[in-house]
Amino acid sequence: MEAFLCLLVALCLCCEAVYPSRLIKAVWGQGMSTRTEKMLEEIRRRFALISADIEMDNKSSLFDRNSHMERYFKQVLNAVYETNLVSTNLGISNYPAIDLKDAVGRIAYQVTATNTKQKITNTIKTFFEHELEKEIDTLNFLILRNIQGPKISSGTQGNVDWEVITISDLSRIIADIDDEKHIAEIHQIVMVEYIVETLGTVGVRTGAPYNLTTIQRLLDQIGFDPKSEFNEIGTFEKEIESFVKELADLTTEQRTVLYELLLRCKTVPHDHKTVYISSKLVSVQFTEQENLVIGSLIDLDLIRVDQEFTADRYDSEKVALLLRYPSDVEVNIFAELKKFAGNDPDLLQKMIISLNFKCLTL
Repeated sequence: MEAFLCLLVALCLCCEAVYPSRLIKAVWGQGMSTRTEKMLEEIRRRFALISADIEMDNKSSLFDRNSHMERYFKQVLNAVYETNLVSTNLGISNYPAIDLKDAVGRIAYQVTATNTKQKITNTIKTFFEHELEKEIDTLNFLILRNIQGPKISSGTQGNVDWEVITISDLSRIIADIDDEKHIAEIHQIVMVEYIVETLGTVGVRTGAPYNLTTIQRLLDQIGFDPKSEFNEIGTFEKEIESFVKELADLTTEQRTVLYELLLRCKTVPHDHKTVYISSKLVSVQFTEQENLVIGSLIDLDLIRVDQEFTADRYDSEKVALLLRYPSDVEVNIFAELKKFAGNDPDLLQKMIISLNFKCLTL
């Protein structure tokens, strides 16, 4: 047996001089399948594309994509590390130094495109000023650009360990996972949740791909009677299809802002039509660039401005933005999708940004 092992090692050493090292891994049974290698390459390419998009946005002083990136990488990180990170940026944040938090695991992330030493040190300072060390033991920085990181990449302060990783580092971490099923799960999230907009040969954007088959769960939620309201159901199904196609024709930037609006909007109880947010709240929670995007959505008639809005007879008049989509069956698709998603922002994101409506199928 010992002689056989020596012969096998010698054979591997000879092969290494002629063939790629991958062959040696195959001999020992440790190599990844071609399918897995392809998935890892697709993950690497997708991260490189994201990095390039972020780089271009920042050069143009456009930062609206960053909030979408927080939610995107929340799902990626949860899949990689099997954590339960949630966003801290819904509404008015109580966590100025962090974007994602796992309360049970006592782990937090800041997702940022800025990798200067000053950015890192200022964030750590803010972290301790707000006494977040009482809730968090590990603070990680995920840098969204593949550029040389800051001179400080890890450290400890008090009882808190912190580390800086780039999007390229994350790709290598995924490649080191020795579980093909786990990699496949990560690949699914990486590829589906970040939609790449397609450009035609002359640079004209075509509609983004979408996943819409049946909407029975939404029909059940609304309460259509399949017998007496057969025609209404057919009309609504056509309206949903038109709605999704219109979303697909928007840019990722527009869909992201629309998602953010819908996430923060209020609805009126027992009302299938009203989805609103006060203009005052929009001015506080949305950037100047995002307000320009909101203006484009108003031009497309996806949003209407009501100068004298009241939610009920007890409410004082206010200027409000109403999310609406024309319907002959007196149902607001925005309201129904928000109700369907409930308290799950990721599900709402899948529909509005990623255009994945598979969840509506029984």
